[in-house]
Amino acid sequence: AKVFEAAGLKVEQYTYLDSSTGTTLDFEGLIKDLSSSKIPEGSVILLHCSAHNPTGVDPNPEQWKQIIDVFAERKLIPLLDSAY
Repeated sequence: AKVFEAAGLKVEQYTYLDSSTGTTLDFEGLIKDLSSSKIPEGSVILLHCSAHNPTGVDPNPEQWKQIIDVFAERKLIPLLDSAY
């Protein structure tokens, strides 16, 4: 986030990791945040393709389809980080 802030971009966070387990995806929270007005339509959203850093937690294929549907519906722009 600091790289984007240094470039003058506004940075917000969305739910990803389930805070009660610390080891699983909070998919409902993720979809809720991506669907909410908290993230304006047309925003660029940073996503990790696989092996989410630092958690290692990834959406399953069906969840990725639902994420894609939200992106299409809200005209969100994915910025995919693939470090591996």
